[in-house]
Amino acid sequence: MMKWKKIRGEAKELGYDFWVTLVADTITEEALPTYESWLMDVEGIDQHNGKDNGWSKWVRAWTAEENRHGDVLNKYLYLSGRVNMREIEMTTQHLISDGFDIGTDRDPYKNFVYTTFQELATNISHKRVGKMARQKGN
Repeated sequence: MMKWKKIRGEAKELGYDFWVTLVADTITEEALPTYESWLMDVEGIDQHNGKDNGWSKWVRAWTAEENRHGDVLNKYLYLSGRVNMREIEMTTQHLISDGFDIGTDRDPYKNFVYTTFQELATNISHKRVGKMARQKGN
């Protein structure tokens, strides 16, 4: 059996809460250009002339890793055949193009605290998705 058919078969067992959570997680991961742009605008960071400073290196490495998460989630959603990918792509596009204000201004401390809590929230959400999938035998 083709692997994508197996994925689609297993995906049919997963409930509504699983898909809603996974879609939200995917959109969050795929909005990375927005996150990187505000992290690179932190007070005291010159992303153009100081490309080799520790903060810029960390942000670029973090963004590269997070991008992989979005890619994997997006591919799984696509292969599952359970969601409207066009709607997901449009939602992600709107989130990125509309931008958002997290209320940290350019304060490095506030940005670091926000990023830390956002990472924790994402970790909890991904674990819950995994738990829901395991409960269905996936």
